[in-house]
Amino acid sequence: MHSSPLFVASLLPVLAFSLPQGGIFPAPSDLPPAVHASSTSVSATATITGTAVSTSNSTYGSTLDSSIDTATSSSSAITPADTSIANDPEIIGQLSLAPKAVDRIKLIPQDASFKFDFKAPPADTLSEGKGGRTVRADRKSFPPLIGTGGSMALGFLGPCGFNTPHTHPRSAEFNLVVQGTLETEFTLENGARTIRNTLATHQMT
Repeated sequence: MHSSPLFVASLLPVLAFSLPQGGIFPAPSDLPPAVHASSTSVSATATITGTAVSTSNSTYGSTLDSSIDTATSSSSAITPADTSIANDPEIIGQLSLAPKAVDRIKLIPQDASFKFDFKAPPADTLSEGKGGRTVRADRKSFPPLIGTGGSMALGFLGPCGFNTPHTHPRSAEFNLVVQGTLETEFTLENGARTIRNTLATHQMT
């Protein structure tokens, strides 16, 4: 899938269900003139100070936008994520060779290893540029994903920041807006029309 720049009107947390390739999030001043001209029409409307994700409201109401700081500080019983197997080439190799899911689960004895904390992630999961940053959970940083074919990234786009054009030859990408507004463009293949949408909070493309 071929993707075009994603422009944003505020500091915006976005959940992406696959990982972009190559460099990310240049500032508008680093863009070619034609792209820079398009981005100047976007104005910043808001900023946030925390990661706007919460599981405290099962009805997905207005408190979904409360910060992780608020959600996690209210309960001391939450077990921290276990990152001991993250980036471990030995366990990653064993999981990759395991024939069945039941065999993979036996290789990960701690339940907390199946939890990924985007607020306190393992090393080497942050990609940062002038226009934003992402924290990625992939096979290397979150080995329980091995065998699932999935991955996830939590991205923050600053005012006029965007995700650089990229392709996904082996996967598809879904973008879910957690807070703010996101302008999106993508082309599924050569010759197909470009799909453009503006996403509001809790909308996905």
